[in-house]
Formats: sequence, C-alpha cells, structure tokens
Amino acid sequence: MKRVLPVFKFLFVLSVTVLTGLVGFSQLKADFSSDTTRGCAPLLVHFTDQSAGSPISWRWELGNGVTATTKNPATTYFNPGTYPVKLVVKTASQTDSIVKTNYITVYATPAANFSTSQVTGCFPLPVTFTDLSAPGSGTIVSWQWDFGDGNTDSVQSP
Repeated sequence: MKRVLPVFKFLFVLSVTVLTGLVGFSQLKADFSSDTTRGCAPLLVHFTDQSAGSPISWRWELGNGVTATTKNPATTYFNPGTYPVKLVVKTASQTDSIVKTNYITVYATPAANFSTSQVTGCFPLPVTFTDLSAPGSGTIVSWQWDFGDGNTDSVQSP
C-alpha cells in the first residue's frame, strides 16, 4: 500500500506538469506583420497573421473602412494619413486581439503646378516659369521641365 501512494503522487505530478505545458503551449496570442507600413498612395499592403495558439478564425479591421476574415488579407490605402490595424483571432475556446495604432502611414503625393510670366507675344517670346508645386508629405528634390518645343530643363523655376 505504501508503494501505491508514491506511484499515484508521481503520476499526479506528471499529469499536472504535462497539462500545464499543453495549456501554456496552446495559449492564443494575436499578432501580425505586413510587407510594408508606409508609402505613397495608392499603397497596397499585404498582412500576415503571426498569431500563436492555432487560431481558426480571424477578423481584421484595417483602418481604412475595410474588414476581412481571411488569415492573410491585403488592402489598398488611397488617402494620406495614419491608420490603426486591429486583429481578433479565435479558437474554439479562446479569443485574443491586438491593435497597432498608427501602424500604416500613407504619404501625400506631390502636386505639380506652375505659373508663367507671360503666355502670348511675338517671337522670340521669353517666358519665365515659376514652380508652384505642393510637396505633399515630403520634399521636392528634382524638377523635369519639357516645354514642348524640344527644349527641357531641370532647375526649379526656369
């Protein structure tokens, strides 16, 4: 009888250890990554589920009004700004979620614009072009002018 108790105790401790290990191993933990997090519009982003614990369902809120229920969705961001992304994953018995705020950044693209010193006159007509372009979210670092008469220039205001 004395030998049964130590064997029972050993089996009990072993069972608890194994079950604790299984529960810890199968703990659901939401996580994700993407192939890019910033760029100019239209910005196509592919998301990859990296959740632990073998989820069986996914719900994504991609910040641009798009929701998805696939494991690895993609979406396009058309408007400049920063966007949060939320992922909710589920198993048969667990739910977990993660929100990454300001995860996607879409830059405003530059808008080309210019004015001229004059638009009519006699040949040869000297014209000064003034760059009025809006840089968007960045800085304009180069210009390429094509005047339509075979002449080009690369200065800001020729």
